[in-house]
Amino acid sequence: MSILPQAYVLILRQLTPLIYPTILVIASFSFLRRLLNVVVPTWIVVIAVLISMPSFMITRAQIFHWLNARRAARLGAVLPPRWNGKRIGNLDVLEVLRKINVDGYLSDNFWEKMHELGPTYEVSIMWDPDYVTSDVNIIKNVLATDFNNWVKGEKFDAFMKSVLGTGVFNSDGDMWK
Repeated sequence: MSILPQAYVLILRQLTPLIYPTILVIASFSFLRRLLNVVVPTWIVVIAVLISMPSFMITRAQIFHWLNARRAARLGAVLPPRWNGKRIGNLDVLEVLRKINVDGYLSDNFWEKMHELGPTYEVSIMWDPDYVTSDVNIIKNVLATDFNNWVKGEKFDAFMKSVLGTGVFNSDGDMWK
């Protein structure tokens, strides 16, 4: 029996929330059929399931941003500006990053955006927020003065373990210290 690589486990965890809206839609149509004796055509169920997935992801992202903004306001902090694309899920931003990664250096585009948005900004691809910074004080805080509050986490580890191994650049906690 083979164990799935960490990257696959991470991808499965990311896709798991898509199951919830599917179950809710199917349960709703099953409720209609059993209790109210209403038969809904299969094609409507399929369309409802397909619409429920992105709707759930968008709603979850909006709630995350709203809660984040409230937390920041409570602490007297200001959230960094966002790199907003024109297409749903910022797929146009993802396409720009993909092209630059193939044709040049990915960091070049991040530098261009820093001139436009400032030294720290948020970029969300498919409603998954990430932050980019060149602010020396933030980098110093992450790497030296307050690293206990800056955990790289499973996502970073899953994608970088094959490149960085288990050394200091890919670790948290005592190993990082």
